[in-house]
Amino acid sequence: MRTLIKWLKILWEVLQNPVPMELEYIPPLKDYNPKPMPEPIVVVTLPQRLYNSAVALLNTDASPKDYAPDEYGCVESFCEVYKHAFGTYPDGTTAMPDLSTIVINKVFRAHKERFKPTLDFKAGNIIISVTGTGSGAISNGHIGICGENEQIISNNSNTGKWSLGFTFKTWVGRYRTKGGMQVFLFEVI
Repeated sequence: MRTLIKWLKILWEVLQNPVPMELEYIPPLKDYNPKPMPEPIVVVTLPQRLYNSAVALLNTDASPKDYAPDEYGCVESFCEVYKHAFGTYPDGTTAMPDLSTIVINKVFRAHKERFKPTLDFKAGNIIISVTGTGSGAISNGHIGICGENEQIISNNSNTGKWSLGFTFKTWVGRYRTKGGMQVFLFEVI
């Protein structure tokens, strides 16, 4: 116990009379301008870019110049959405291509450096059923852009608006089952 009391007295004296410590002076750094942290790089694939444009133009008239009447305006609307995403039309030019699913399908197949046939239904891929390839039960083909949850964004022939009007199931039901047309998917590369 005496030892404990002795140590407590020593401790009390040290606390009452601390030994002064010399602090080393460190001058501030000259011309120090910390740079802000850079933003993370977000990689957007080409299909995502096309999908983002399709979503940005939802519920608008994507082809207000109406080179084709609204009821036949799916290719024109698609081409304008594509141009919105990439700055050119699908054939790589700034001139509107012929407005038919027949011609745009040929463009996809001719430009293998831009379009790859695929079996994947994923957001940003292109879906097309080509006029004149079916049984004749449906006279006109259609083109659109695959969206999330099997939704398809395309021109609405009744309103002329770029909108969600089909799911993959309803597209296949209309164009393949009823119309006898093949359904093609392309990925932008």
